Amino acid sequence: MKKLEIFEPELCAADGMCGLSADQEIVRIDKVVKVLQTNLYDINRYVQPDDRQKFMENEKVVNFVREKGANALPLILLDGEIVMEGKYPTNDEIAKYLNVPNMAELMK
Repeated sequence: MKKLEIFEPELCAADGMCGLSADQEIVRIDKVVKVLQTNLYDINRYVQPDDRQKFMENEKVVNFVREKGANALPLILLDGEIVMEGKYPTNDEIAKYLNVPNMAELMK
């Protein structure tokens, strides 16, 4: 089974809420992750500074943040390899990474 990890910068809230408005991209990612986890796909989000230990455990993440800074996040790893940086993957990209044949159906 494929493993997708999303390393994110500090957020107002994991669900994308910042004051009275929400960052729709974070709201989308939050929903995708929750739906796929419920369906037993191996996908996780790690947010600075809440998940500092997860950031520090991964040499690629440490090096990325050291070289490019936290403002260059999010960083997307598939089976430990960097596949995307600086933006969140689309639902179609996530489906491809994790071999999810029925992504559209799951997201309804």
